[in-house]
Amino acid sequence: MGEANTAFYQAMQSLNLARMEDMWWHDDWVRCLHPGWELLSGWDKVKESWSVIFSSTVQLQVSTSQPLVCVLGDVA
Repeated sequence: MGEANTAFYQAMQSLNLARMEDMWWHDDWVRCLHPGWELLSGWDKVKESWSVIFSSTVQLQVSTSQPLVCVLGDVA
């Protein structure tokens, strides 16, 4: 798995909002879809969602078996 994916999942599992903030663009076009949630649009809503998840979670463990990465220029 790529370095960016690894860093993202490590940030998520740390339950540390500051680390997660480092993984995201902070713009209005940002989108996030958590399982069971509606599509979130804009960094403020995405950040708030991670804050809610982290504040209500004791441990978060994620594993991927077939990661798919799309690279466009220097962004993946």
